[in-house]
Parts: sequence; C-alpha cells; structure tokens
Amino acid sequence: MKFEEMLYKRPNYEEVKTQLNALYNQLKEASNPSSFFEVFNSINDVRSTISTMKGINSIRNSIDVNNTFELQEKAYWDEMDPSYQELEIPLFKILLACPFKKELADRIPELFFTTIESQSKVFSEVITKEVLEENKLITEYENIFAKLMVQYNGQDYRIAAMAPFINSVDRSIRKSATEALNKAISKYQELLDTIYDKLVHLRDTSAKKLGFKNFVEMAYLIRNRIKYDSRDIANLRSKVLEYATPFTTKQAESRRIRLGLDELYYYDNIMFKTGNPKPKGTETELVNKALQMYKGISKEVSVFFNEMLNNNLITLTDLPNKKAGGYCCYLLNYKCPFIFATFNGTTHDVNVLTHEFGHALQSYNANNKYKGNYLVMPETVYPSMEVAEIFSVGMEMLTLNYMDSFYLEDTAKNHYLQLESAVTFLPYGCLVDHFQQEVYENPNMTPKMRRDTWRKLEKLYCPHINYADNAYLESGTYWFRQSHIFTSPFYYIDYVIAYISALEIWKNSKTDFQNTWTNYIELGYKANRYPYIDLIKMGNLSNPFTTDILKYLVKEVETDLSKIDTTDL
Repeated sequence: MKFEEMLYKRPNYEEVKTQLNALYNQLKEASNPSSFFEVFNSINDVRSTISTMKGINSIRNSIDVNNTFELQEKAYWDEMDPSYQELEIPLFKILLACPFKKELADRIPELFFTTIESQSKVFSEVITKEVLEENKLITEYENIFAKLMVQYNGQDYRIAAMAPFINSVDRSIRKSATEALNKAISKYQELLDTIYDKLVHLRDTSAKKLGFKNFVEMAYLIRNRIKYDSRDIANLRSKVLEYATPFTTKQAESRRIRLGLDELYYYDNIMFKTGNPKPKGTETELVNKALQMYKGISKEVSVFFNEMLNNNLITLTDLPNKKAGGYCCYLLNYKCPFIFATFNGTTHDVNVLTHEFGHALQSYNANNKYKGNYLVMPETVYPSMEVAEIFSVGMEMLTLNYMDSFYLEDTAKNHYLQLESAVTFLPYGCLVDHFQQEVYENPNMTPKMRRDTWRKLEKLYCPHINYADNAYLESGTYWFRQSHIFTSPFYYIDYVIAYISALEIWKNSKTDFQNTWTNYIELGYKANRYPYIDLIKMGNLSNPFTTDILKYLVKEVETDLSKIDTTDL
C-alpha cells in the first residue's frame, strides 16, 4: 500500500480505555498459556493501532510542519501521550506477574519482559504533568529548526540548503555561510536556553518523583540499557579519549597541511583542497544508483528497496516547512518501515539514504521474516537503540566499496572522508554524552554554566576545534543544533557504541565480504529479541567496554587511509 493511502484515524481515548480495561480483566483470568496469549494478542492489536496512528501523524507532520490538520493531530498526541502511557501501567503489572512466561517463551521474547520492567519504573501517573510539558517543549524546539531561515547573499535559505556554501572550496564563502548560519541560530539563543532549562528541570523532577537520585539513572532505564551501566559508558569515553581523540587531532593537522592553511578554523569544513566529494546526479538518479548497488549485493534486498520506492515509503526532497534530519519509522499495522530524510546536495544525501535503509531493512526483516513465532509488539518493533544503530551504520560501512557509481571520480575522496569520519565522530559523540551527564547530575546549573561546561568538554574531546574570533561559538553554543540533546537525552552515545561495532563489521568485510554480509543480515533477524551484550556475542563482535577493540580499529583505519594518495585530491 502506498503511504498516502494509509488510513489515519485519531483513536477515541475513552473507547480505547474501556476496551483495554475489559481485556486486562480477561488477561488476569486466563487459566492457561493459550488463553493468555489469545487475549494478549488482542491487546497488542489495539496497542499496535495506536502506535501506527501516532507514527503516521509524526511522519506527515515532519513532511510539513505547517499542515493545519497534522499540527492539530500532533498537538493531540503531545497532550494525550501521557494518558496512553498510563493505560500501559496495569498491563505491565499483569505481564510481569505472568505465570506462563516459560510456556510463552517461543512467542514473547525475554527481552520484552525486561523492557516493560524498565518502562514500568520510569513512568507513572505522578509524572503525567511533566511528560505533557516535555512533549510540548520538544515540539517547540523541533519547530524552531524546521522553520528557521538563514539570510545569505540577500536570499533566505533553509538550513539544509546552506550545505553547499558551508562546504565551498572558497574559504571566504565557507566562512561567511557558516557565520550566517550561526547568526540565524543565535537569534534564538535565549529561547533555546529557556527551552532546555525547562526540559532539564522537568526531567529532573520526574526522576525524583519516581525515586531516582537524578535523571541519569532514569535515562538509562528509558534507553533500556541491559548488562552495562554508566560506569561502562564512562570507561568507553576514556577509551575514545585515549585512541580516537589523538587520531582526530592528527587528522585535523593533516587536513590543515593538505589545504595549505596556516590555521584550521571551525568553518574549514572541507577535507580536500579541491573540495569534498559530491554525489553525481539528481535525487532520482541517486535513488536509481542505490537500487542498482543493492542488486549487486543482494537481489532480495534490492526487491525490498524497490518496493519501498514504489509505495512512496521514502521521502528525500527538501521541501518548504519540512523538518531537517533523517529517521526510519516502522508502521506496525502496515508491516512496513518509512524512511524520512532531507537531501542537501552533499555526501549527506547518500549517507542518510544508506543509513536509514539499514534501519528499514533490519526492522522489516526482524518483524516480518524472522524464522520464529514471536509476536510483534510496540516494545519489540525496534531493537534497543545501540543495537539498531549497528545496522544503520553497518550498512554505511558495508557499502563503502560500492560507492563508485555515486561518486565517480570522487570515489577515493568519499572513501577517505567516510572512513575518517567514522572515527573522528567518536569524540564528538562522547562529548554529547558527557555533557548531558554533567547537566543532569547538576540540574541547577544556569544556562551560562551549561554553555561553559560544553566548551570545557569540547576542548577535552575535540581539542582541534578553533573558533577563532567567533564569540558566539566560543561561548559554548554549538550544542543548540544537536537535536538529540533536547529530544532524546542520552541517546547519542548509542551511535558511538554502534560505530565501533560497525567498524569491526567493516574490518571483517575486507577479508570475507559475503560471509560478513550474511552474518549482518542474520544478526538483524535476531536483533529485536536480545540485548546488546548478548547480540554482539552472537555476531562474534567485540565488547567495546571491556576490550581494546577500538585501539585496533583505529590502527586499521589509519592503515587503510595511508593507501590513499591525497596529494592531488
């Protein structure tokens, strides 16, 4: 079914509540595994419809934040989401006390029970007010950047449309374009400080109402982190500081020399003196090239990609009032994923399409083609986030040697850029995580103290960044544009974890691509049913918390990059 044909109907909360409560009573009275599962399946149908309606509205609102109907529906979900979450509380209690867990193990994975146990600890009707206000603030933040226009050379540009200027080979254009972008964002500094201050205090209040020391503890349960904790994350950050930060600093100096600059400044966003690699072709041509690429790797995967295209389940064009960024959303009732992205004419276009298709393929396989009888539920439709990102970043890494048709003469440039970026991202990802830990462990920081904290940590993890005479960025404001800090606290470290596993997948693929690809696909089938620590063992991947795998991966990347002659690039 085409996306535009998918029916959206706002649920009637009172009817849903009555229906679910009646089913909950039946569930409590179930006398055997078969009857218990039958009732639970009916409950899941209701919950899946709610998830699907919310997902459709979210996608359509992302495509046009000014659409009146979708705005009204988004407001409905922002307001009613806490109430729908409240409806889950009695269900979770029944399920956690279920006497038939062992008998139902082939239908309901253990990870589901672990997940709802965590979720039952992080939501209660006592924080409904805080969750409601948090939803509204997140929407306000997202709308600022969806509607933000940058005045440059007498014209107004959306943020995505500024990318070609920001990545220009002309340094004066890079500088002026980057300054224009920062100026546009700086106009909202007070508002963004205020929004974040409110979010921090709301989240801190929620955590303490639920008995947590602070929001950090609560966030780890929200993120469903199993078999590792904040000490493991701190250990990972120290490994990144030891191995990835020196690599990043070294590569920045190589870039300065390559570009022939006395100093490398924050606006020197290009990798090569002839410019960054650019994908060759229109949006339609790039999509067709992606289809041909997947045909070369796997006929089955290419068929799925083509089905998504034919059903308009991929949106890529930068449209007026369209949100920036990219994501994949799985629509339970229609048993399909949807890819949302905004092309901007840079390597971002190929990267985001490949990244989100990794999510789409994994979610589709796990929920539709898994060789087992597991029930698909809102809690298991996606893996935990660090697991999910292995398959998105892993797809980027596995297709790295299939980029010739996208980049033609820029293929070597792209290979260098993508591989280097996979490591240089890690310090920034840890910076984002460490910053949030400092913020939520000290929720009474003033906005200025938070900005100072960001800049202090920025100098620790990314010492190569030189803001020159830009007082705005030097004051610690770059993080305003990092949406995860506002919308999905403590999510960003999941990318760091996933990048390390994805780099190991890349390393393995260099010696045996077909076997690595097969393992990648097979692991995706299982991903929704096992926690990260267990899953990487199944995939013969290293534990980044307890091993020095990052050390060896950085060396592997350095060796690979050294084979590329960048003299004339």
